[in-house]
Amino acid sequence: MDQTLIKKYFNARTTILEMFSDRGVTVPPNLNVSYEEFTIMFSKNELSMVIQDTETYYIYFHKGVKNFSKKDLTTLTAKIFTDISPDTHLTIVSTNKVNKTLMREIKTLPTSEVFILNELYFNITKHELIPEMRLLKKEEINTLMDKFEKGFSAKQFKKILVLDPISKYYGAKREDVFEIKRINTSVGLQLDYRYVK
Repeated sequence: MDQTLIKKYFNARTTILEMFSDRGVTVPPNLNVSYEEFTIMFSKNELSMVIQDTETYYIYFHKGVKNFSKKDLTTLTAKIFTDISPDTHLTIVSTNKVNKTLMREIKTLPTSEVFILNELYFNITKHELIPEMRLLKKEEINTLMDKFEKGFSAKQFKKILVLDPISKYYGAKREDVFEIKRINTSVGLQLDYRYVK
């Protein structure tokens, strides 16, 4: 077995579990496995995971040399939406980039997202240059807007794109707002905000 490829999938799985935890989803401890356990799962092609919290999340790892195809998507969604629930959140991890036509079709699914394996090789939120960030809830955005002059809107904050790796990591949608905490040596804690465009 190609140990480099196994390591990539293992790191991607670890990042995915951290990502869901950072999004506020309760990740069962039994999903955290050792590298040795993962190697056995990899050889049996048992990479996909289901997380049951207040909602259901299905994480599918597409393993193979062929690109993720329309047929793969049809088979996957039929299985998930009938066997588990039509409201299941679907996360697809593909070895290669998904073509634009298929990406448009995936976006029509209400709660779905796609990551490329290499995007999950390490957790970008743990990089020393990335400040602590979190998505604000709607009530928090409203409270924040009350602190500003009348007529100021969240759209006037600096922008972050919905396709930015940080936005994707936290599952941000358009019109969401990030709160960013930075430690400044002369000022101390400094809060900043980004509007998701």
